Amino acid sequence: MSKLDDLLTRIDPSKTISDCDARLAQALNSYQYSRSVVTDFDQFEQILGDFYWHVESIMLGVQGKMNPKDTMKQGFARQVLDQIYGIHGTATAFRIAETGVEGGLYGVLKKIGEASARKYTERLIDYEVDSFVSELRRDFGQYEATVAEYARKYASILPPEALADGAVDIKIHFGQALKQHPHLVKRMREIGRL
Repeated sequence: MSKLDDLLTRIDPSKTISDCDARLAQALNSYQYSRSVVTDFDQFEQILGDFYWHVESIMLGVQGKMNPKDTMKQGFARQVLDQIYGIHGTATAFRIAETGVEGGLYGVLKKIGEASARKYTERLIDYEVDSFVSELRRDFGQYEATVAEYARKYASILPPEALADGAVDIKIHFGQALKQHPHLVKRMREIGRL
């Protein structure tokens, strides 16, 4: 097995994307809350913070080992909501939870969880790829050989423009291509091309 094959095994969607999705499902299925509509903002913030930490602790594998202050958990949850819903993310999320539209409270919690799962998936992949490419860059000949190996092995699923001119796009953006590889493989498996 080549070093490239070893990397692609480590970042395979079954070990990155699917693993984080399974952890998200575990978090969503194990979090207890009493209703799908919340009308008290303080209670809403408490639920947000608790759920945020519930998901994070499952993603990190530290359930029950740490319990940050409520204000810290709520602050992190607010940041995620601002990323999801925009600058007034918490207020928007509260209106959704209050009215029950877009899945109500569950819909808001699910979006927080999905954002967390994406973050952890990307961090897992980024770490592996960045380490791999950093090591490859020490030897330009090995770098070029590995790019050629990747282009040859995955020519059937890579966009034709990426392979044009001796796969120059892949040579220039090899790290980015590798970071997208698990997502590409997952899509190709879903449509039966891999």
